[in-house]
Amino acid sequence: MKCKLKIPGCLMKTTLLVLCVFLSFFSIAQPVSKKLVDRETGSSVPFANVSFVGNNGGIMADEDGVFTVSAKVGQRYRITQVGYCTIELSYEQLMEPKEILMDEVNIEINPVIVSADAARRDILRAIDSTYKLLKAPLFLTCYQQDRVEVNNQMVVEAKAIIAAKIITILSPSKGNSGSYKLEGLSVAHSPNFPVDTVSTFRFLPGVYVNSFLVGASKKDDSNLVYSYLNVNDSIIVISFRPKKSFIPSGHSILTSGRFFIDKKSWRMLRIDTELSNSMLSYMRESVANRKKAKEYYLDYSTSTTYSNLGIPVTAKRLMAYSLKGDSTNARWVCTSYQVFSNSREQPKTTSEKKKLNKYKALIFQTASTTPEFEFQFIKGFKAE
Repeated sequence: MKCKLKIPGCLMKTTLLVLCVFLSFFSIAQPVSKKLVDRETGSSVPFANVSFVGNNGGIMADEDGVFTVSAKVGQRYRITQVGYCTIELSYEQLMEPKEILMDEVNIEINPVIVSADAARRDILRAIDSTYKLLKAPLFLTCYQQDRVEVNNQMVVEAKAIIAAKIITILSPSKGNSGSYKLEGLSVAHSPNFPVDTVSTFRFLPGVYVNSFLVGASKKDDSNLVYSYLNVNDSIIVISFRPKKSFIPSGHSILTSGRFFIDKKSWRMLRIDTELSNSMLSYMRESVANRKKAKEYYLDYSTSTTYSNLGIPVTAKRLMAYSLKGDSTNARWVCTSYQVFSNSREQPKTTSEKKKLNKYKALIFQTASTTPEFEFQFIKGFKAE
């Protein structure tokens, strides 16, 4: 005897709907936030690139090494940062409730001791060798966007396109000259915010460590201490840092770091730099001792990844912003810097600029650096 069970049509439809929803739960992307941490030091790894394996998507971690992605079953994630080993994670690994640890790249080299003068000469030689073909003008076309917030509300926003032309004179270690022009300038501010309380903000195009490579910091490189860290048959690593007695004035190198040089071609392989703590302390003390009580600077450090002519550069920089009056709750949110072109041919059209889009970076103004431009909110932008 056969027993037939009849299921009402409405109940069957409901059951199928619930089943579909249940199964689709595992295929729908789930937002997950993770933090990248240096395995040895325990410090965060800021601005690392997180890409989705198998497609062109990706995001960048923030200054605290935190990123948020929409995790999907079956998707793999690749994490890269200059100076660290590349990590590839599965969906299951990404969903684990713990921080992501990153390991620094190890270079097998043997230490030697050489004089500081020789180290400085080796750096300048590598710079000149790397840029010996840079005799034609180098053009940079960039997009700049700045925001200032008070009590978590945007009060001022400024946008501009900066076209830069850099010409190297003789050799990068002997000096360079540059000219800049601004296009598409616009400024907006909240109607509830008194714009006259904002003094000015200054902007110097280009990542700061690049000034070392193209010679703008020639007057300061003698104020650095150089030493050999490691040398082998193929690589030389030289460290540099400011002298303790060095007081910043005009163009100043506020960073310490390492140069990686290929011994065979004598070209620069990589530069790792970070803001010197002694220089940061000096800047804070200098600001605190200002005679104008109503004017002060907010300092902020971040890291930047940039590549100039194929040389990766990681740098930490100081941002300074000048406000008037009682603006203790004001803060500079971010400066986005998009390089559309880094070539010897000036792009002529917007489409050409988009095709030449190569690099992204976050950069902040260095307070002690003489600016090329001074943007005035009250009167709009003004190029000096």
